[in-house]
Order: sequence, then structure tokens, then C-alpha cells
Amino acid sequence: MSADIFAPTSARLLPRKMQASPKKDYSVGASPMQTELTALEHPTIKVPYEIFNKRYRLSQKIIEKEQHAVAAAVDEIEKQLATAAPTSVPHMVSLLDTVMDRLRALKRKSTESFDEDLSAVRACKTRVSHLRLSDSNAALFEKRRLDRMLVEYCFRCGYYDSATMLAKKTDVEELSNMDLFLAARDIEVSLARRETEMALAWCNENRSRLKKQNSFFEFYLRQQEVIELIKKGRNGCMDAILHARKHFPALEDFKQYEKDIQKTMTLLAVHYREGQSDNPYQELLSDTRWHWLIEEFRREIVKMYQLSPESVFGVTLQAGLSALKTPACFPDPEQTAGVKNKDCPVCQDNLHVIAECLPFAHCSQSRLVCFITGEPLNESTNRPMMLPNGYVYGEKALAQMAGDNDGTVTCPRTQNSYKLSDAQRVFVL
Repeated sequence: MSADIFAPTSARLLPRKMQASPKKDYSVGASPMQTELTALEHPTIKVPYEIFNKRYRLSQKIIEKEQHAVAAAVDEIEKQLATAAPTSVPHMVSLLDTVMDRLRALKRKSTESFDEDLSAVRACKTRVSHLRLSDSNAALFEKRRLDRMLVEYCFRCGYYDSATMLAKKTDVEELSNMDLFLAARDIEVSLARRETEMALAWCNENRSRLKKQNSFFEFYLRQQEVIELIKKGRNGCMDAILHARKHFPALEDFKQYEKDIQKTMTLLAVHYREGQSDNPYQELLSDTRWHWLIEEFRREIVKMYQLSPESVFGVTLQAGLSALKTPACFPDPEQTAGVKNKDCPVCQDNLHVIAECLPFAHCSQSRLVCFITGEPLNESTNRPMMLPNGYVYGEKALAQMAGDNDGTVTCPRTQNSYKLSDAQRVFVL
């Protein structure tokens, strides 16, 4: 498991919360589960809603276009009937056939649009039913939510086949955003092949929404096309100039890209040699920019559908580790090898790296726990006992160790051995 994926960001631990009404604070008096759902499950409902909203608007445009076509065909018939000259029967039949074709097209596209809208509404209802399960069957809800989190995490990391198999096996296909991520995969694959056509078509399809979020993604694609032409050498320089003249001015708010355009066009004056390491424009000329474009596309998808910047699985894992992290999990480096608690998730090697940058848990009340058994220490059944070297363990653990070693106990931290009678009782005030 890579720790970098879960590295905390400036706005880490919790994703954007659902927007609450300024007149009411729904968090006051809410149960812990309701607060958790509000914090973590906003994208669960928001994504299918955004998909439904997008499909509805598209359906509206399609139906309006077909309605105008039908109206134009009917107007043509009315014009023919209004003329003084008689209209031939074959011509009138042809006009009526045109109207019928337009009506059939309107009916077909209306049905298709209705089916797509209905499918999107069903997805919203399925998600709502899943969230309501938290009240009636919390155990099943937690299990399915964990499966859904893992599926989304795999999708975000680019493990599409694994995510699809896991979603089918755990029966969370309708609860995960499979269609969204699988559609994005096709564009990512095309970018990996160094093709921009599919990505540009996606930008054109979502132009209004990309404009609202002030996206530079379309410019980056056009910039990359110019760079690839320049990399061909002298033969591609003129094509690069023509390509830049055609597409850069066509972008909205053209002046905000001015510095990037100047830097790109300066490549025309730089002699490019493959493998050249001292080129000040190596960043633009590097083939790793295609991978960067894929990452940029993923960020645009996340913004567009209001997903959290990090996966919910990563956010939840960070929150859980932070709640369990104590200074004892990060002791003196010289003693690290001997003091790890086998029952503490933060002390495990993989999770320890992830928790390193997270804040410590806020503990208003301390609890004493036996280092050997992990059981709580108290004044009745498991009293705290201190060995001569100053380390404290539970009475149960020391008694069991002494019974197995003829009355001798060994400190697991320092490996020093003592008689059980040398241990002194500790009183905690």
C-alpha cells in the first residue's frame, strides 16, 4: 500500500460538507451517524444528481430541436396550402411524409431521453435507500459502504479491472460511480496513446461546466498539440504556428493564457534534441506531460461532479489513524524496534508511514493499558505493577509470565529479568 496516496493535503481529513441552510444548523442535536453521513456521503447523492441534471438538460435540448423541426415541416405545408397556385398531390404527400418522419424522430428521441432520465432517477433512489439502511441495519450498511469505498479508491488509482471485479463480487455496482469512471478510462487511454481527440470532444461536451470551474484543461490539450508539432523539428514548426493561430485565440479569456503561450512559442527558437538535459524548456518537452495531462483530467472530473479531492476511503483511514495516534506510537528512534504494540493499527509498518504526518489524537481522559496483553489496568482485577527498571505492566501478565518461568519475569522492552517479588504496585491518582 502506498503511503503517498493518503498523504494529507491542506484541506485534509474531511471532504467538503453538504451545504446547509443559513437559517438552520442541522448538525445541532444530530446523531453521530447523521453527522458522519453528512460529512462523508455528500458525493454519494451528488454524483447521480449531477448526472441526472446533465442528462435532463441534454434531453431538453434534443426535444426542443426536434420540435422545431416538426414545426418547420408543418409551416411548409401551411405555406403550400396558402398559395393561390394548386399544389400537386405527390408534392403534398412528400411534405406529409416529412412531417411523419419528424414526428417519429421526435417520439423516438423523447422515449430514449425519458429512459435515460428514468435510469438516472433510479440511481438517485438507490443511493437514498442505501443511506437509509444506516438506521434499520447498521451492520449491513457499514459492510456495503466499506466495499463501495474500496471500489471508488481502486477507480481513482486507475485499477479499473480490479475495481470492476470487486464491485460485481460485492454487488455494489449501482452504488458506485462505475459508469463515470469507466467513461473517463477511455479518455485516459487515448491520452496515454498521445491522442487528444476524445479529450477535446469531452471538453466541448462539458464546455459550460468547465468554464464555471475556470478550467485550463482544454488549453493544456491545445498547448500539447503545438508542442508535439514543434518536437518534429523544422518541418513541424510552421504547422505549429498555424495550429496556435487557429486554436489559441478561439479559447475564451484568451489573455489569461498569455504567459503560457509565450513560453510555448519560445520553443520555436530553441533547438530541440531528444535526450537534451540542459534545455530550460525540458519540462514542456518531456514525455511525462502526457501522464500529467491524465492526472489533470482526473482532477477535472472530480471537480465537475463535486467529489472530494481525496477518496472517501483515504479520508476515513486518515481520520481513524489520527483518532488512534498517540505519542507512544512514535517513541525514541533508538527504542522503536522493541516498543511497537501489535494490537495498535498506527504501529503497523504500512499504516505507520501514513500516520506520520497526521495530528495526534485529542484525549481528554487517559487510560492505562498493559503493554503485554493490551488489557486495561485497574485497581481491582489487573493492577498496574512497576518493575525495577521503571516500566509498568499489568499484574495478570506478570503473574502468567512468572508462572511459566519459575517466578522470573522479563521486561519485553529492555529484556532485563527480575523476580516477581521485585515488582511494586503503582497507585494512580
